Amino acid sequence: NSDGQADQGAITSGIEAGGVTVTSLNIDDTDSGFKVYGGFQATEVLAIEVGYVDLGEAGIDVQLGDVTLEQLPLISRNVSGNLSLLGNGLFGALVAKQAVTDNVSVFARAGLVSWEVDTAIGGGTSSGSLNIVETESGTDFMFGIGVEAAFGASKRFAIRGEWERYEIGGQDAEFLSLGGVFRF
Repeated sequence: NSDGQADQGAITSGIEAGGVTVTSLNIDDTDSGFKVYGGFQATEVLAIEVGYVDLGEAGIDVQLGDVTLEQLPLISRNVSGNLSLLGNGLFGALVAKQAVTDNVSVFARAGLVSWEVDTAIGGGTSSGSLNIVETESGTDFMFGIGVEAAFGASKRFAIRGEWERYEIGGQDAEFLSLGGVFRF
């Protein structure tokens, strides 16, 4: 489960600062995602992991009041639209693990994520429609904490529960996951 940190008040203020009235604004910044990773256990407490994370999709639907844009005279009223953000990335992290019992450990991870966000803007006016797609990318920090429960005498199988935060171009995306681990 992925959760962004969109601020409805800041978005509304930003739009209205341009002299436009926002009649409605709905933000959906929670979606399902997934990740796949592999790693190397360097010592009993330190590991290196690399992987791919899909943070899901966030969306904003907006309805504006009367709009007149001198630069675009065809757009003149009842502007409505949506903004869709799809985020994913490759990550590398150092993981520190501490045993709590023979089968349960807690861990923390920190590393970098090379991310890509596809932004799609679609909308319509009384004069026509608008569709814009843009891709941004960058590299930022990521970190997280979690709990792992190992099974069997060899402890080759485990279940992990994690919370992670990815910085994506100045915005935070939180990611909750439950997954399996197979050691060989």
